[in-house]
Amino acid sequence: MLNLRLTKTELLQKKSLYLKDDTLSLHCECVFPTGISFKGIIGTKIELTLPQTESIDLRSVPIINTSGRQSDDASSLKEGFKALYTEGTLSDIMLTTETETFPAHSAVLCARSPVFKATLTNDMKEMNKGSVDIMDLDADTVRRMLSYMYTDSVEDLQWESALRLYEAANKYEILSLIEKCSDFLEHSLSLTNACDALLLADRHQDHDFKMMCRHT
Repeated sequence: MLNLRLTKTELLQKKSLYLKDDTLSLHCECVFPTGISFKGIIGTKIELTLPQTESIDLRSVPIINTSGRQSDDASSLKEGFKALYTEGTLSDIMLTTETETFPAHSAVLCARSPVFKATLTNDMKEMNKGSVDIMDLDADTVRRMLSYMYTDSVEDLQWESALRLYEAANKYEILSLIEKCSDFLEHSLSLTNACDALLLADRHQDHDFKMMCRHT
């Protein structure tokens, strides 16, 4: 119910406004709330002033040298593999020559030589008997080859032992050992041994080594 704040006296006093033709006419505007139509933040503006700091000269920042540590890590890894080879711990395959048998690890052989990898993964006969026969290489050469496969280094090479190790590296496709042997042979070339080296290079189609022999 709406209450009109007009008295009868006020209506009669303003008859021309409210009682035209002796009829009461009222014009009403009603507003009904429908709840919250918007609730939120229209916009914000924040200004933040940071304190000034001095610029940093990168040339003054010390550089940490890790090369020494990497060298120590590599040396430690090398010593670990050398011990694994010399002690024969957890070896799972034997390399047999005419005079000696060497314990080895098939994982190392496969990682270093694609020929050993093909032999040990495809030839079940070799795996079942647990050994690989190497009758065309002498024991000293196989020992040197295995030592390189575990340590990535060769020691106490002489001309004859380098020739035999070069042959073994080619047979088992140990490319890095081929390179080390050929480097040693190239630096040891003389008029007395150049022919032997040339025949070796020709037999294995080592063109770079052959060219070096021809220019001796």
